[in-house]
Amino acid sequence: MSGSQTYNALPGFIQALFIVNRAVLLILVPFLLASQSESKKISDFEQSIKEASDLLRVGEYRKSQAAFRALLDKAQHKQNDYYVARSRIGLAACQMMIHNYRDAVQNAEAAMRYGLNTKQPDIAVRAALNLSSVYRRLKDFPAAAQTLRDLNPLIPQITDGQAKMQLYIHAATSFSRSGDWDKAEPFFYAGIDTALSQGEIHTAASGWNQLGYMRLQNNDLAKAEVALTEAFRIRRLAGNRNLTSSYVFLCMLRIAQGDAFSALNLIESAIQLATGADAAVPAYVLYYWRAKAKAAMGDVRASLDDYEKSADLATSWRQEVLPTDGFRISAEVGLDIVYDDYVETGMRAWELSKDPAIARRMFEVSEEHRSASFREMERKGKALPAEYWEALSQYRSVLISSFASPTDAAVERARLQLARVESGLGLKTDGDSNLQVSGIQRRLTDGEALISFHTGNEKSFVWAITRNGFVSQIVPGRRRLNPLIAQFRESIEKSSQVSSAGADLYSLLF
Repeated sequence: MSGSQTYNALPGFIQALFIVNRAVLLILVPFLLASQSESKKISDFEQSIKEASDLLRVGEYRKSQAAFRALLDKAQHKQNDYYVARSRIGLAACQMMIHNYRDAVQNAEAAMRYGLNTKQPDIAVRAALNLSSVYRRLKDFPAAAQTLRDLNPLIPQITDGQAKMQLYIHAATSFSRSGDWDKAEPFFYAGIDTALSQGEIHTAASGWNQLGYMRLQNNDLAKAEVALTEAFRIRRLAGNRNLTSSYVFLCMLRIAQGDAFSALNLIESAIQLATGADAAVPAYVLYYWRAKAKAAMGDVRASLDDYEKSADLATSWRQEVLPTDGFRISAEVGLDIVYDDYVETGMRAWELSKDPAIARRMFEVSEEHRSASFREMERKGKALPAEYWEALSQYRSVLISSFASPTDAAVERARLQLARVESGLGLKTDGDSNLQVSGIQRRLTDGEALISFHTGNEKSFVWAITRNGFVSQIVPGRRRLNPLIAQFRESIEKSSQVSSAGADLYSLLF
């Protein structure tokens, strides 16, 4: 399919564009090129936008953010709403890449409103693409789809070549998720070819990376390797900081291929590269995949240390999720995977060693995850001041900068400052609940017991705690439990008599 044929197909396929069904990690390129509204352009503003955009393209997210913020201040001072909107689009892109999703959404929405109100489709669509990308990163795919679907009438009016190019990649990703590779692959190549024709090599690399990732999700490992290797090659030659994400995706590929040694080397390179606060991959993801690589090599004890680090970083990252049920729930899906794998790896180690300390720690990890989810529900809807987000941002920056050379003192100082701010706002901090087994036992009476479950596909684990005892057991996984649960529920809803499924379920669990 040629580029011109693909352009002409845009209005026709857009209705079916955003069919989504799986939570995935996406590394999406922000949308920054100058609008075609030549009459609105001012040379010094355009030069500033170019400089800020160049910083963003090579992964200098903090510097780019500062440049776009300065441009926004200047545009507001001169009351130039057009460049205010352009600056907000750039700011949203930077904030998305450093995981400041709240501000990214606010800036993108403001720019999109301006574009709609002034009937400027390029502005509106580029802002909507950034907004949709934030939603995709948070795995709220319905919101991502609806954001662009609402702008369908404007799409034939787009004159910005890069906006069209990004729509190709969005379309390709959506078709590939629905399994329609006959449509997906031509759109991937159309987006990549268009990027290269415009000299946008970083966008082309992102297209290759996304193509490789979707092939990997489809278990087409040979084609995934071709695409991911090409993305890595382009980024390596261009000195792009997004090389971190290429290392992560290649690590995932090597694990799927059974080459755990290479996977470990690749993820080590990613961690070494992510020594600053500008890493495009969430910090917990890096240690999660290093844990997976070590576990695949059979080094379970070492993998547990990395799972612990990943869980700690995930707890910090979790606090940056937008405070709405949809975002919280969609983000929890990704964090659940980290905690599930951590607990299941730990309990496999317990199976082999029967070390009660491991079982106790895995119970505590499981409860910490549950507790954090409840805390985030409690915070939902609270208007938190800039002081809180500043303290949180500083804490996160220190955590990430400690990758290469641990600086526990700096991390603890930042953590303490965040705790002080949270206490002043009346927010519960991580230290408010004693989830250790010994602490729980002290709160139980002689006639009480706490029973907690962690369910996996093949195996589940149950922990039983009394005032003087702690017991761990293995029970069947969801594959065996789910049919019985469905039968039991159906019998309750449709009949006054409970089926034997209830007795069977009780027997398996207890």
